[in-house]
Amino acid sequence: MKDLTLDEEKVEWVKPDNYKPDPTARRTGAAPEDSVAQVILKTVSEAKESTSNDLVSKKTLTTRALLQNALDGLKGAIMIAYPEGLPEYDPVRQILDDTEVLEGAPSQEILDIESTTMWWAGKEILREQKMGDRVGKNEKTKIVVKLQKKGQGAPSREPLIDQKTQEEMMSYYHKKQEEMKKLTEDSEDAYLNSSWANPGTLKGQLLNGGRDVRWK
Repeated sequence: MKDLTLDEEKVEWVKPDNYKPDPTARRTGAAPEDSVAQVILKTVSEAKESTSNDLVSKKTLTTRALLQNALDGLKGAIMIAYPEGLPEYDPVRQILDDTEVLEGAPSQEILDIESTTMWWAGKEILREQKMGDRVGKNEKTKIVVKLQKKGQGAPSREPLIDQKTQEEMMSYYHKKQEEMKKLTEDSEDAYLNSSWANPGTLKGQLLNGGRDVRWK
């Protein structure tokens, strides 16, 4: 520093116009322009649609070509945003290049094609079997299979109702409980409003000449 006559105190860092700090501290924070960011977000949304469960209702098959097209689209969007490419340590590049090293829970979500089995109705569908051997020859039959790592046994069964329906049922049950509790409290105090429970009723009847007194 002394030989080059550089003064460290005079060095000033200029913050980029579109600066957004990275919470993981892996990036400089120099985000792409908003218009380019929108291209990335749109491409990500389209990629999610290619793996969405909604494809079943649309009767659209999930093919290797469809998934590859989505992956190529993501790579193209990143190339537009970063023409010089991302560094090797960047998670986005590692994901797109399939070099990401997963550990812990995320690693359990990755299934290898050679060690993955399909399960349906509590039974494993063997590789040498045809789907027709399991579900019949009706081409309109629709089933939901689960993927499981080989050797892990049958996957857990799906709950009879989903989380949203369960929450709605619990809310309805709680509301009914509160209504029944209020009705019970009202019925217990209802006799206080009855004429026979009023201690001044007889006195009022006698003062009225006894006309309201009833005899049996």
